[in-house]
Amino acid sequence: MEAVKGLENEPEKGARCEVCFDKRFEVSAKKALELGETKVTTTLLVSPLKSQEQLKRSGDIFHEKYGVEFIAVDYRAGGGTQDQSRVTKEEQLYRQDYCGCIYGLTQQREQQERLMDEMFSPISNQILPASIEERLYMYK
Repeated sequence: MEAVKGLENEPEKGARCEVCFDKRFEVSAKKALELGETKVTTTLLVSPLKSQEQLKRSGDIFHEKYGVEFIAVDYRAGGGTQDQSRVTKEEQLYRQDYCGCIYGLTQQREQQERLMDEMFSPISNQILPASIEERLYMYK
């Protein structure tokens, strides 16, 4: 993503995340206005890898700019992260353990000494929503 050029090696919760949040919120605000909505939120609020303060700051900025209110609920408080993990396991739900950022994923998998299997395409060669092909296009 050109907006994060030079920030590729920033840590989680660093400056790269703020740039990404600003971009995501801008797109969300425009779509909300197009749909006649006045409020938005993000699933990133549940991630222990993301800063609630950064998310709220970015949300406040785009609220001022676009007039779309950012609803920031701390779902992690009071054991929310543990509840989320428990329900995910019980219901056998997919739980992505990274935000979707190629740079964050690279750092995370290097620290885990794990293969980035998220980067592999399905055997069918069909481009799927949120697939690596779609993400690579976004990063170009």
